[in-house]
Amino acid sequence: MKFRLLSLWCFGAVLAWGTPAGAQSLSDSQILQQFNAVILGNFSTSADVDGRTLIGGNMTGGATFAVNPAAEAASTFAALTVYGNETSSNPFNLDNAQAAMIAGTNAGNFNLNGGGSVFVGGNNTGAFASSSGGASVSVVGRNSGQISLGSGGSVAIGAANSGNISINGGTGTVAINGKNSGYLTLNSGGSVKVNGNAGSGQGNRT
Repeated sequence: MKFRLLSLWCFGAVLAWGTPAGAQSLSDSQILQQFNAVILGNFSTSADVDGRTLIGGNMTGGATFAVNPAAEAASTFAALTVYGNETSSNPFNLDNAQAAMIAGTNAGNFNLNGGGSVFVGGNNTGAFASSSGGASVSVVGRNSGQISLGSGGSVAIGAANSGNISINGGTGTVAINGKNSGYLTLNSGGSVKVNGNAGSGQGNRT
């Protein structure tokens, strides 16, 4: 499913303050070139989105994003940018080793197909999994969801962690800025840093 929303006159200010890289605001023509879908408010879909998606409110539903990321012009924005919360526990797919940025909290279950990266600005109660390609997951708040990276990568939690974290198939790095009560597994070696109670886990050298 490929679509565009053309009512973009008020979206420039949102783009100005919200870019992860702190870039300047985009013109209407740049928005249309860089995004497949721009939604000012909340967004719910079960249909796939070919290119880059930007959501000004909350996201629900369950869909596949970045099916064909090469269809859009280059951008400093992630393939999926959500300025609100992801409030659905339904599964989402992020294809082609792309990135997602959720400014609020996340309750969704994401498959990172081919690897890629995810940033969550609030707490995470959802799950992130990758089966191929190195991946990185960064949660600013607390994490109680399951994170499973199948081809190495890194996980950073900005507060307490109670979810199980596993990194297999490649060297892993886990950093938790708080106490840990989840189970940590690094089956291909790597490093763990916990700024609090270490909890339990296992690590195997390759």
